[in-house]
Amino acid sequence: MLRMEIALILVLAFVAYIYFSAEKKYTRLHRIFSVLLANRRQIDSKK
Repeated sequence: MLRMEIALILVLAFVAYIYFSAEKKYTRLHRIFSVLLANRRQIDSKK
C-alpha cells in the first residue's frame, strides 16, 4: 500500500512539473489544479 502511495505522489509530482513548466496563460483549470495540489500537501503534512 505504501509503495502505491509513493508511486502516485511521484506521478502527481511529475505531472505537476510538466503542467507548471509549460508556457501558457493561467486558466481556470490551472487554478483548480493548484488548489488540488495545495490541499494534497496540507493532507500529507497532517499525517
